[in-house]
Amino acid sequence: MSANPDDPIPFEEVRQLGEQLLEILRDCNPSLDYDEQSIEWLEGYIGRNRGSLSEDKRYGWAIGIGYVIGETMIASFGGKWEYDLPQQVWLVAIGPPVGKANPIAKAYKCLSGPYDSIASMLRITRTVIEKGGWDKIGTRLSQGEADLAQSDE
Repeated sequence: MSANPDDPIPFEEVRQLGEQLLEILRDCNPSLDYDEQSIEWLEGYIGRNRGSLSEDKRYGWAIGIGYVIGETMIASFGGKWEYDLPQQVWLVAIGPPVGKANPIAKAYKCLSGPYDSIASMLRITRTVIEKGGWDKIGTRLSQGEADLAQSDE
C-alpha cells in the first residue's frame, strides 16, 4: 500500500484490504457481509477500538472499511467504483440523484473521532434516493406524501 494518502492506490489493493479486513473481523462476527447490519457493527467496533488504532495505521484501516462501505452501497443502491483523477481518490458513482460518494474518506473521519458516522452514510444515501435528490432533503412533505406516510402508520 502507498505510504502517502495522496498517492493513487490501485483498486486491486483497495479490494484486497477490504476483503482481508472483513475476513479478520469475521472472527469476531461471522455474519459480517456487505450489508447495513455489518456497517452498523463496524461502526460499533470502531467506537470500541478507536483509541487503540495508531495514527500510522489509520489510513490503511480507512481504505479497508471504506471498501466495505462502498461495496455495501453498491449492493444496496447500485453504482460502481471509479477513480477520480482530480481528487486522486476512489469514489462510488451511484448516479442520479445521489452522484458520487467517498466511503474511504468517511471511514477515515469516523476512525479519527466519534463525531462522524459510517452508518449515517447509508441512511442519508437512502433518503436522497427516496426523496429524489439532495435538494429535496429537509423539505416538507407534499400533501400526497403526508397522506401516504399516515396510511403506512
